[in-house]
Amino acid sequence: MPENPQNTSDLAQNPLVDVARALSDVARSLEGEPDLQRTVEGIVAAVTDTVPGAQAAGVSLWEDKSLRTVAATSDLIEQVNNLEHELNEGPCLEALHMRRSYRIDDMSHERRWPRFAAAAQSHGIQSMLGYRLFTSGRTLGSLDLYSTQPSAFDAEAEIVGELFAAHAAIALLGSTQQAEWQVALNSRDIIGMAKGILMNRDALTDDQAFHVLVSASQHANVKVHDVARWLVTQTNNTARGRHE
Repeated sequence: MPENPQNTSDLAQNPLVDVARALSDVARSLEGEPDLQRTVEGIVAAVTDTVPGAQAAGVSLWEDKSLRTVAATSDLIEQVNNLEHELNEGPCLEALHMRRSYRIDDMSHERRWPRFAAAAQSHGIQSMLGYRLFTSGRTLGSLDLYSTQPSAFDAEAEIVGELFAAHAAIALLGSTQQAEWQVALNSRDIIGMAKGILMNRDALTDDQAFHVLVSASQHANVKVHDVARWLVTQTNNTARGRHE
C-alpha cells in the first residue's frame, strides 16, 4: 500500500520520534567506547541534550559498597553530586536500593531528604531527577540530572530520562567489563613477571614460584598482585642501580 503522506507528516512532528532517534544516536556513540572514563563523560554530555529540562548531570559508580562521582558537567555539579555521598541521603542513594528513579520538583519544599535539599539549594540547584543505572544482574551506580529552575522536569522528562538511563547502563556495563578485564590482564602479567623473577633467581618451578607469592601474600596480609608488583619494582630498581 502507498504510504499515507499525512501519517508520515504526523510521525515526523511527534516529539517521541526525536527522542527515540536521540537515544539511538547516544546508544550507538557509547556502545563502541571501551574506555570507562570516556563513557561516563559521554553520558553526562549527552543526557543534558536529550532530557527536557536537564541543565547539568553527574554519574556516580558503586564501588566497594559506596558511591563515587566519576563524571560531572562542572565542578559545581561534582560538589552537589558528592553531597549525597557525604550526607548519606538523597534521591540517587534511594534509587540504588528502592526504586529506579526519584524526582525533586522544588528543593525548598523537599521533606524526604531535608539536609541534602538544603545543601543543594545553597549551590543553586532547585530541582533534579535521580536514576539507578542497572542491568538485569548488576547495579552499576546512579545518574543525576539537575536544574536551577524549580519544577524543571515533568512526567515526560522523567520517562525520557529513564529510557536514557537504560541505554547508558548497557553502554556502561560494557565499558566496566572491559576495564575489569584489563585490570585482570595487568594483574596476570605482573604475577607472571614476578614468578619469572623467582624462577630465575631461586631455580624454582612455576608452581613453586606461585606458592612463594601466595605464602608471602598470606603472611603480609596483602593481595598476591601487590606482592608481585613489589617484587617486580624492587628487582627493576636494583637492576637500574647496578647500571648507574
